[in-house]
Amino acid sequence: MSLESAGDGGLSGASALAGNGELAYVAAGRLYLLGGSAGTLHRVSLPGLASAPGWSPDHRWLAVQVTPPTPASNPFQAEPTVLYVLRANGSGIRPLTPKSWTTQQDAWAPARDELAAVATPPATGTSIPASRLETIDPVTGAVRVLSSAPAITGVAWSPDGRTLAAGVGETRGEPGSNSFHWVGDLETLPASGGQAAIVRSWAGGLLELAGWWPDGSGLLYWPDPQGSASLAADGLPLDSIQPGSSVPRTLVASMLVHGSWIAFAPGGHELAVVSGGNREIWLGGKAMAICGPAASCKPVPQPSGTVSMQPSWSPSGRLTFARGSGSGPFGPNGNADFSPAWVTRWQATQQLWSAAGSGTGQLRIPGTGAGALDPIWAKNATLMFVRDNWLWLLPAGSHSAERVAGPLDDITNTTFYGYVPYPELIAWTAALPEATAGTS
Repeated sequence: MSLESAGDGGLSGASALAGNGELAYVAAGRLYLLGGSAGTLHRVSLPGLASAPGWSPDHRWLAVQVTPPTPASNPFQAEPTVLYVLRANGSGIRPLTPKSWTTQQDAWAPARDELAAVATPPATGTSIPASRLETIDPVTGAVRVLSSAPAITGVAWSPDGRTLAAGVGETRGEPGSNSFHWVGDLETLPASGGQAAIVRSWAGGLLELAGWWPDGSGLLYWPDPQGSASLAADGLPLDSIQPGSSVPRTLVASMLVHGSWIAFAPGGHELAVVSGGNREIWLGGKAMAICGPAASCKPVPQPSGTVSMQPSWSPSGRLTFARGSGSGPFGPNGNADFSPAWVTRWQATQQLWSAAGSGTGQLRIPGTGAGALDPIWAKNATLMFVRDNWLWLLPAGSHSAERVAGPLDDITNTTFYGYVPYPELIAWTAALPEATAGTS
């Protein structure tokens, strides 16, 4: 495993990134580094397909999940996803979780070089293997196991880094029997180890953690009836609860379970969320809603026949989102499918918009163009986004964007009902911090 030159395949406009931090991104399953100690664009050689890159708070380390390619003799064989860490210049690549285990999620502590990870051993027989929630020191590899359960559905650090929250699921009855069901808990655990505190318990299924309110006052989560992946795929309610309270509050009745579809405004007192269900990306009336810790959520107006998603906030507090077609071939009676050609055609209908924190004063963002989606704001008000299979950068105050890196080549026949998880492919050190658990 080594750092390799990206060659002359036209993968980067590196000058556009100058002065705007370091970038790690995944293109066609390969991990690339650009800027900082890595210098010009290079490809990191890994023993499989990369996903979910994430920088440590001091940008010395990059965590990335790696899945070995399936054998040609059995293309449907599930391979374990292993958590790796490497230095910012691409050296020192090594695994942090057992190579036979699958890493479901990982997250850096907010202010120190420590990872939380959820890892699951391979299944044996009909029993459900116990997943582990653990913290890992990337320097020494030392592991502290905080929790073990048949299901751990999301993990997030508290804003002060002292506590971890997790969704924890236990089973009742024998798998496959009529009596089998899930009991879900939301728990908080001291990061240094110790007794867990139960914030909410539910006998109706699993509680999938979405994250903390940025002031640490409460948790966001999705109640998943019966722990059913099929039900969850068409949307779940988003609830909020404060530790010590037995009464949760439902923010939106249904949304798809994507952590990147929850975005906190600067200051952390309001969040934007994509409301609306239906697993088909252009259906279900998906729209922006702005919610506070106590006030009711307010819908952001949008034209008929459109859908809005991918929320982000500028440093000045303007809501940013992508709006695309929800009519014609992408409407309820349309004929669009989820092939790369149709997904590309639908992405071309999207444009980036901004609005005041109240949802009023909506404006298209100059310089981003048709087909722009998945906005990411930097602390200096530079904007990164996806367009035409590339990453683009719009400097603060400019109306002319530059191509930075690509092609991403992530639109495949396995795209989930038109959803392409671009946020899971991009890690940018200049980006404003995320406050959610990062569920895919």
